[in-house]
Amino acid sequence: MPRHIAWCVFFLLAILTSVAAARLWMLPSYQLILSALAVASFGLGAALLNMHRFSWRAVLLVVSGLALGQWWLLETLLMLVVWSVGDFAP
Repeated sequence: MPRHIAWCVFFLLAILTSVAAARLWMLPSYQLILSALAVASFGLGAALLNMHRFSWRAVLLVVSGLALGQWWLLETLLMLVVWSVGDFAP
């Protein structure tokens, strides 16, 4: 797959994941859809980093694309950390 097509697909996955997280919350398979998109994004991001030999520009673009697309995952992980610490309420 040519590099520019891989980048387009990567950012399309990021946009689709953001839209799915905002719009598909009522579906029973909501977490499955988001998880499948996350796995595809992480896999394609790793392939892109490998294609570009971990150049600083590629790392920056992949991290920003993952942060944009996988914001739901970052929120979930942050909530798990906050809940595990506990003792926030008197």
